[in-house]
Amino acid sequence: MAATNIKKERVSKGLTQLQLAKKLGVNKQTICDWEKGRRIPNYIKLKHLSEILQKPIDYLLEQEVDDTNSSKE
Repeated sequence: MAATNIKKERVSKGLTQLQLAKKLGVNKQTICDWEKGRRIPNYIKLKHLSEILQKPIDYLLEQEVDDTNSSKE
């Protein structure tokens, strides 16, 4: 889920939710909502988020593949 990637990259950059929120011009609750999957960033915020985290937008929005639910051939 995109939320997982956003949180993972924020943590890997050593940023708190508050620090990231300030860089993006949003409040901490917005970052929390993104990381919990309650909301997704709009395109402008997503583009800025991509620049800050140094990851492509498609990676940030990428859903993780759950191998436990995939069928085996």
